Amino acid sequence: MFYHEYYKPYRFSSLHFASFFGIVEIVAALAGVEGCGINQNDCAGNTPHLLAAEHGHKAVVGILLGRDGIEPEQPHGLSQTQLCCAAGKGHEEVVTIVLERDEANPDEPDCFGATLLVKGRRECEDTTRTGRRQPQQAGQI
Repeated sequence: MFYHEYYKPYRFSSLHFASFFGIVEIVAALAGVEGCGINQNDCAGNTPHLLAAEHGHKAVVGILLGRDGIEPEQPHGLSQTQLCCAAGKGHEEVVTIVLERDEANPDEPDCFGATLLVKGRRECEDTTRTGRRQPQQAGQI
């Protein structure tokens, strides 16, 4: 059986799982544990706060951003921050929460060269063309 260090299951922690699915109670409990890997990357380079932002879980994002030691601008494997991921998926409330911290840089381009303004413009064009907001597909900016 092929096994590589990269695929060790500990890389996707309980906090990653709860953040991905937006389970507020579990995130609050785990984030309060001393030594919790709040900035830990999973095997794909995602942090718990990036997963929460990407999936639009504003309560979870709020909890995680309230923790000491959080690095909200830590990019994942595609050099996208939680701000870029939330904006790219159209999660306006999460974008607002992240921007309120004054640590996020909306002018920082991701690995595709797109900034928050570019992502917002493309979403606006999609809305104008179709008459309704279109969810972003994976890998699309």
